Amino acid sequence: MMRGGLLVALLALAGCKPATIEEETMKLEAAERSALEAVFAAAGVRAEEVRPVGELGIVKNARSVAIEGGRVVGLRLEPSSIASLHEVAKLGALRILVLAGGRIADASPLAGHRELRTLGLAGNALEKIALAGLPRLEQLDVSRNRLRTLDGLADLPALEKFDASGNRLVDAGALAALPSLREVDLAKNQLATLPRAPQWKLSADGNPATAPAPAAANHVERLPKVSRKKLLGASHRGSQHGGRLGFEGRYETFEGAAPVPLVDSQGTPSDVTLEVSVEGGAVRGYLAEEKGDGYRLVEAAPGAPGRVAGRLLLGAYGHDRKFEIFLESVGGPARGVAYRVTR
Repeated sequence: MMRGGLLVALLALAGCKPATIEEETMKLEAAERSALEAVFAAAGVRAEEVRPVGELGIVKNARSVAIEGGRVVGLRLEPSSIASLHEVAKLGALRILVLAGGRIADASPLAGHRELRTLGLAGNALEKIALAGLPRLEQLDVSRNRLRTLDGLADLPALEKFDASGNRLVDAGALAALPSLREVDLAKNQLATLPRAPQWKLSADGNPATAPAPAAANHVERLPKVSRKKLLGASHRGSQHGGRLGFEGRYETFEGAAPVPLVDSQGTPSDVTLEVSVEGGAVRGYLAEEKGDGYRLVEAAPGAPGRVAGRLLLGAYGHDRKFEIFLESVGGPARGVAYRVTR
């Protein structure tokens, strides 16, 4: 008998139709229903396009409303043509509100909504954000707006997740006053400095503060490939005494790219200055970066010698007992190539 009663109940439940939006809105108090209808009109949405759901169903349905106890507790209209939140603000029991892809330029009408827990205003026209007095707000999404500062955020003690990516922010210092923040997305803004807190999971790619430092104009990652096409009339001399070092040399003709060994390698490669000059053609001289990876180069042309500071190379091309420099001709043979290395 119990089985039969259960079967009857299941069959009855299976035959039930989901409530329509008209049936759900009839459960609303008159003022609440009037406000919701005004919101639909402002959004350019027909009531029949909005799906009545439970509160958890808001996340899965781009146009949906959740009604509970005669009040609207959840609303999502995405996208919409809403430009003002004044009618929305009359829905005082909202716990979830998502109005993405609209024309909203002012969020201040929502200030003081004490029940609001999730607010999504992504893809609107916000140039400033004035939101305060939302004691239960846990998630706030204002990504893809036009914000330059977050100074209007205050009195949001429960806010844990905040997304302001894709704005024009130059200052985000106001976030430091939000005690419960755990996830912060500030990617793709204009922040030269980033706010930080040890408890945050921060995303901030695409800001000047996270951009790699530009390489110096005379920095390269790799040396040219060795190519000793024509190295004629070479002469070299120099010495090293204690902390002093001086070497100089000359090639009557230099074509290609090759290391120039200077001194037996002992200890750490020295920080030196390389000067290069040329009587015809052009030539480049290379040293290692003083700190970090890569190399520094200088180019010399007739009447325009070059000078660069860096570190001697350590046997980069087979001279494993020598410290050296590296020379390269540019655009053909160079004549009268001279170098001088000092410390």
